Amino acid sequence: MKQATIPYDFTARFLWHFFSRIFFPSLKKHCSGMDIPALKKASKKRYREILARTPSIGSTKENPLAMALTWGALVIAVYQSGNGKIAEETLGKMIASMGENPLMRRMNKKDPFTKAFQDKKALQAKASQEKDNLYDWKSEFIPGDTLEEYGINYTQCGLCSLAKQEGCTNIVPQMCQFDFISANFMGAELIRTKTLAEGDECCNFHYRKKRGGNT
Repeated sequence: MKQATIPYDFTARFLWHFFSRIFFPSLKKHCSGMDIPALKKASKKRYREILARTPSIGSTKENPLAMALTWGALVIAVYQSGNGKIAEETLGKMIASMGENPLMRRMNKKDPFTKAFQDKKALQAKASQEKDNLYDWKSEFIPGDTLEEYGINYTQCGLCSLAKQEGCTNIVPQMCQFDFISANFMGAELIRTKTLAEGDECCNFHYRKKRGGNT
């Protein structure tokens, strides 16, 4: 049976509509002289093409990381459509601009320092070990001494597999920036010394409650 690929469904359309309002104004600011309308048109076409050849890891209801994989396809599509005119540093600035968006803050505002949240992460991590899709994530949950800290070690990353498929593994470290933006939205400090994108054996996330809460 042929493996299902990521559909251009409501989630994919929403992500395009939402992030294009963040990414392209940022690129216009940092890439003077670039034809942004043409880039946007080419990016959308390539985005749909990438989705159509990338194995699905389930719907967002079935897999909370499905949206991350679709988002990765969008970022790669924009980068590739720049035809070498978007530097890695510029891509990083484009992603960093997500942290300035108030709607992004509301969407990611949650309290990870509760027993219910961490129990759910522990169950998700245990279930991930049984997955055999290279475009999904595998992880291990590491409880902290108190609920005000915990860790997650990722031994497989869907974004790394997607970037390898598309021949642009060089930009994965830029995409990894969003982990720090997301942690900040949740009122957490993220400490990470290893990443799969840099050739390490895992991505070692350690979350610690930020004094003063969300910023």
